[in-house]
Amino acid sequence: LRDYGMVEVSVADSALSLFDGHLVVRDVVARPPLGTALGIGDFALNFRWGPLFRRQVVIDRVALTGVTIDIQRDAGSDVIVINGLPLAAGEPAGQDAAAPAPTPTAPRAAKTPAWGVDLTELDLTDSRLHLASGPLVADIAIKHLHVANLHSRKPDLPVTFSLEGSLNGAPVTLSGTVLPFAAEPAFTLDASASGLDLAAIATGLAEIGLTEARGAADLAVTASGRLGADGIHVAGQGKLDIARAALAQPVTFRADRFALALGHLSWAGGQLDLDGSAEAAGLTIDLGGGTALAASKARLETPAARLAGRHLTAQGSLDAEGFAVKGSPPALTAARGHWAGDLDSDRDAPFRIGGTVTLDEARLADRAYTGQAGRVSLTGRLLTTPAAAAFPLRSDGTLEAGLDRLHVTAGGVTATIGQTRLNARLEPAPARSALPLTLAGPSRLELHDARLTAGEVAASLGHGEVTAELTPVPAGAAVPVAARGKIAAERLEIGPARGHEDWLAVERIAGDDLALTRDGHAGAARIRAEGLAALRRTGSGAYPWRIEARALRLDRPSHDGRTTRADEARLDDLTLRLTRTGEGLLGFSAATAATGTDDGRPQPPPRLALGRVVVAGASRLTFHDRTLPEPLRLEVSPIDLTVERLDGTHPDHDSPFRLTTAIGNAGVVASGNLRPFAWPPGGRIDSRISALELPPFSPYVADALGLQLRTGHFDGTLRGEAKSGALDAALDLTLSNLAIAAPDPHAPLLQRTGLPIETVLDLLRDGEGRIKLSIPVKGRLDSPDFDFSDAVNQAIGGALSSAVMTTLKVAFPLTALISLIGEDGDGGRLTVAPLTFAPGEATLGDEQRALLDRAATLLQGRAGLHLTLCGKATLAEGPLVAARRRADDHPVLSRLQRLIGAEPPPPGELTAEDRAALQALAEKRSAAARAYLAEKSGIPAERLYSCRGEIEEGDDKAPRVDLLL
Repeated sequence: LRDYGMVEVSVADSALSLFDGHLVVRDVVARPPLGTALGIGDFALNFRWGPLFRRQVVIDRVALTGVTIDIQRDAGSDVIVINGLPLAAGEPAGQDAAAPAPTPTAPRAAKTPAWGVDLTELDLTDSRLHLASGPLVADIAIKHLHVANLHSRKPDLPVTFSLEGSLNGAPVTLSGTVLPFAAEPAFTLDASASGLDLAAIATGLAEIGLTEARGAADLAVTASGRLGADGIHVAGQGKLDIARAALAQPVTFRADRFALALGHLSWAGGQLDLDGSAEAAGLTIDLGGGTALAASKARLETPAARLAGRHLTAQGSLDAEGFAVKGSPPALTAARGHWAGDLDSDRDAPFRIGGTVTLDEARLADRAYTGQAGRVSLTGRLLTTPAAAAFPLRSDGTLEAGLDRLHVTAGGVTATIGQTRLNARLEPAPARSALPLTLAGPSRLELHDARLTAGEVAASLGHGEVTAELTPVPAGAAVPVAARGKIAAERLEIGPARGHEDWLAVERIAGDDLALTRDGHAGAARIRAEGLAALRRTGSGAYPWRIEARALRLDRPSHDGRTTRADEARLDDLTLRLTRTGEGLLGFSAATAATGTDDGRPQPPPRLALGRVVVAGASRLTFHDRTLPEPLRLEVSPIDLTVERLDGTHPDHDSPFRLTTAIGNAGVVASGNLRPFAWPPGGRIDSRISALELPPFSPYVADALGLQLRTGHFDGTLRGEAKSGALDAALDLTLSNLAIAAPDPHAPLLQRTGLPIETVLDLLRDGEGRIKLSIPVKGRLDSPDFDFSDAVNQAIGGALSSAVMTTLKVAFPLTALISLIGEDGDGGRLTVAPLTFAPGEATLGDEQRALLDRAATLLQGRAGLHLTLCGKATLAEGPLVAARRRADDHPVLSRLQRLIGAEPPPPGELTAEDRAALQALAEKRSAAARAYLAEKSGIPAERLYSCRGEIEEGDDKAPRVDLLL
């Protein structure tokens, strides 16, 4: 012992048997010059004398009890102090100093100790080893150590050992083998520990790259290793369970509990390879930059992981519950998470993670928005970006992302999407860009079952797909990103967020060569929509779609931030349903609203510029008017409409149009110029309608004129213009085969024309039974109460009266005599200029015959007209008739009285005979006129009627025959 530097050695008791080589020593104390004494309670060994003479100690058994050893080494020092005795940590004793140093390619030779040791069995009990090397502090309590087969001159013979004790108070068991004297020392080991404090062995763990390890560990390990020229080589497997775990490198993490099951572990040349699984509870992993991953529970399985210095690579899968990204917005949480793929971590390089990530019940929140999804999936590789980057992640190649049951709220806008799929390359945007990240290269976004709500407006989408290339733009630009690509969508619907109305529905939309520039301009080569429908209501007060179209096509549409343009807009197979109610056109509420602003000025026209608008195919218009006592229904089809240069940016420019269509068997052709965006609106129209059946329009005629149409054809033209809000048009029409039901005696037409309906129609018909009218149409288009149909209806009465009077003026120049007599039992009748007679006369003169000739002409061209002739006599004619009757009765006396001038005075009252004579005179007058018409003018007798003669009183009455049509 003194050869090893001990200055004081004492033995309290000893027993030596030289015969059988047995030595027992008790209470050995060896004290160095400085430091703690080496104390041995009991020391017993069995040895052999013979080998001692060959410098070889052969011990069959040695037993030590109560040994206390203190080993210290300062950090960075090569001096080891054992119980105060400093020893150089150089070559071991017995090494040939002249031997060459080992190299990586030439391992060192086996040691050749000065003394050989053969130890068959060693037992160490109730002993303690205290180790302090820099920050590493280990207090090893040895309850029992057993070593066997230690033979220094047999380097390839394994030494077996077993240990039961504690490390820093944690129970530890070890067993295995070791080759301490081989050229490359090696070992095998089975170890277990319970509650081991990793902080006490953190320095040793740091040697293999696991720095700042913390926690209380339970472990069970099976390992093997060797010490070669290139360093230590270790392989093993086992289980590790750590409470309150923490680590700084290669991944910074903390966990309430961490369990590791190693299928295989190997350490060679500073490189660690392993496969196994790990479970953690209360886990937090630091990603750098103040961002960390956290999970309430997590399980990692890695079939292949490698740690070389600070470089970690791994493959495997991770399942987590209560997942969260903490530390910097946006905050991400998920009920469950799963990752399967690979990762690559190096402190001097970006952190890379690849494979597939799925999150269940995920939630993303920032100050400006919140989002949640039933499931989120990512497939690809993600890389961390430098701390100065605007976004912490980017993708290495194409990233496939999917979100199920997504719900996002931002700025009063709410979006829910059943499924979202994205294929793109994720890149941080350049400095001073409008967005922190961008999608590099061609990207594809796919949406299923989406709904967007913004205020009172909601939109839904069955399926949508966008393929585009995005380019970041500087902050402050009109749009956050520029793009080029194409879109496709199915089942798009737009309407109010609440209620039963639907504004717009489209089965399919496709857009080609779409472009969005940094200044906010948008455009496309073509946009096509199929299955278009607009304006519908369900539930109470339901009505079907007001507008439907098989297809809508826009050629070269664009929008520059103010004006929407297109070379051509085409609608195929359009169905337009117009239903007129007391509140206006059903579904078109805006159409009946006032178009002026609060100050009376018109709203600015929409900034819409279309080179051409075409409505073609099997397009139709159905019209239903519910404002009439008898509802009107009609259909206009097929519609072929073309409008050129429809430009809201130049509201005063003309837009030429042409329309061809049919209403039943009737053809409609119209052309002209429109100014729909001007205020007031204006334009010019030239239209023609041929062979229009009139009975369907009977409800209008009945409502406006009090007539019911039975038969009739309409042919007509409408020409006119609207200028400065004033409508100036003329409707020229021809009615053929017109027949009406019995008119209402109080019909509005009676009041407007002041004429009997049958008479009016019979007067208007020409020789072929046709009625021709020219009806002026007036009104103010800028008046909210203006209705074109009302304007026409109001003009009909005036037109009919005018036409009738014109006809009568031609037939009877003495228009002052045309009047309407009152009710006379037969209803009101039109009387033309009467035939007047000299008092007492009944003979037709030239004047009377001329008037009858004109009446005959009127009757001959109008077969429906009948004429009633009513003879009139007056009381003033009574004396003359009485005198004639007396002269006829007493001819001689009458002549004598005239000769002598002694005629009797007229009687004061007419006798019955005198009245009969006056009535006979009146009837004789009408008979003369009737006979002239029948015999001279050829009017059929059945169209001529005679009244019973009448005697009229009054000075204003004249002898005559009234002609009643």
